[in-house]
Amino acid sequence: TPTGPNGSISEDDVQGAAASGGDAGGSGISIPHERVKMSMLRKSIGANLIRSATEVPHAAVFWDMDMSNIVEQRKALIEEIGEKVSMDAVLMSRYIPLLEEFPEMNATVDGDELIYYKEVHLGVAVGGGEGLVVPIIRNADKLSVKELSDEVGRLATAVQEMKLKPEELEGMTCAISNVGGMGIAAGGMSINPLGISIMLSVCRAEMKPVVVDGEIVIRPISRFQITFDHRVVDGSHVARFFHRLEEVITGGNK
Repeated sequence: TPTGPNGSISEDDVQGAAASGGDAGGSGISIPHERVKMSMLRKSIGANLIRSATEVPHAAVFWDMDMSNIVEQRKALIEEIGEKVSMDAVLMSRYIPLLEEFPEMNATVDGDELIYYKEVHLGVAVGGGEGLVVPIIRNADKLSVKELSDEVGRLATAVQEMKLKPEELEGMTCAISNVGGMGIAAGGMSINPLGISIMLSVCRAEMKPVVVDGEIVIRPISRFQITFDHRVVDGSHVARFFHRLEEVITGGNK
């Protein structure tokens, strides 16, 4: 409690607080607590996000999409090949080909130069025990949807078992995160400042009323978010990309 005139903080108050070593909440009230050293992963995540927040001019565009068509496409694909194919892989198989049509969506910035990548090394956000990790699918544009699904599964297992190799975390050109798999209905990822400038997040599908051909129907609607470095693209670039992605995802089913 301040002891100076009219409730002000005196020099004795400051010295007393310094001598006591402060408290967990910084409020002057002692709160029972436990201090735990941050893991190397949490330190790395923190350092990267501080760089991201201070060095990258972030912006984001949101887009709601009807997932009815792609859900049916996934069912048909599973029946065709007789094996499980993840929704992540189906989404990737629609997203990746558009990067050739929109090269600015597979680009980054280096000083006063823009770098347009000629290959697609896709980062895939995977939740681990201590935090989110983004391993990389190499040459993702060369893989079939089944190969993409297998690689997502392999990387997810490697994350859970903490068996990722260092090279599986380096050299991505863009990234995707199916945050809907964690139950998130709205939200997305920050830009990792280490080499990429575009991140796509896909949220949980929710059954919502929409108007189709003048009729109100219930459809599974997912919110998509692209977080981007404003030095590389503008909102207009992202909007054009989303229009095309929506055509591919919905099959014109609006």
